[in-house]
Amino acid sequence: MKLLLSLLLSSTINDPIELENNNWNMENICTTPYVQYNKRSKKYKQYKTETTEEDIKKTKQMALLVAQEMGADYRLFRIWMKRGSNYDHKIIHILKQDMKAHKSAWEQFNWTPEKEDIYSSSDNIHDKKFWEHKAKLSKISHYKNNEYFDATTDIDVYRLDELVGVEELKIFYYGYGPYDMNSVYYSKVWSNESPPWIMCNDYGLISHIVAIWSARKYQRKCVASGMGGSYGVVDRRYARGHCMEPSDDFTKRASQYRLNVDKFAKLGKKFPMDKTDRKVIYQHMIDKAIEKGIL
Repeated sequence: MKLLLSLLLSSTINDPIELENNNWNMENICTTPYVQYNKRSKKYKQYKTETTEEDIKKTKQMALLVAQEMGADYRLFRIWMKRGSNYDHKIIHILKQDMKAHKSAWEQFNWTPEKEDIYSSSDNIHDKKFWEHKAKLSKISHYKNNEYFDATTDIDVYRLDELVGVEELKIFYYGYGPYDMNSVYYSKVWSNESPPWIMCNDYGLISHIVAIWSARKYQRKCVASGMGGSYGVVDRRYARGHCMEPSDDFTKRASQYRLNVDKFAKLGKKFPMDKTDRKVIYQHMIDKAIEKGIL
């Protein structure tokens, strides 16, 4: 009894006793932008959806709220939103160059019985492929039980404003929400059972949390690599997948918000990713958003 009481008293909102995974079967409120597709060049041209000034305002407010509650500097994430979607929290990103990377990621994480058999074929740690297969098995297991991972959706194909056909694509081939997040890499940060469109809901609430958790992870990796954990380095890791010196583009954007790209990024420690119950942090942010009139 004393042990249970001690656990209850020591457990805080940032350190729940149990970590709960939830598939978050939220309604898909994301909007597909108007797309022109040139079948000869295999290129998409994307026209972003119209978003209202009120939507933009509330998306910024939600990002600020989440950053403040988690102890992070909001300016970094405002830059990422501006660059990714111009603060459009509902947008699905389907530019050709992005979709190529998304398709590759989907294929790497796609589970099949045949792949599992191959990667589970050896339990001999002295086998030179043992650790490689172990890593691949772990990767394809992420979305093994995700009911949405193989789902598809239709995209209308236009030419000169005339509907000329429909193309069927996997829903995980897109980027979603205000940050244009690769759905394969970032959905699992929240839950490996969720649909990718959760990034659009509640003015991007979940995407803001995921962005901060991801930035913290990138900072740790970049510090360990010897590149440091500055805003500029973290941005390059987020944008290019490698810990590198700040880009000129980010330096210019950061100067508009008086953000020092060489300063160690303030990303906070509240609500750590590996200890925070998703229902707890989600409800906490919802309550705060209602209190502040965002929702």
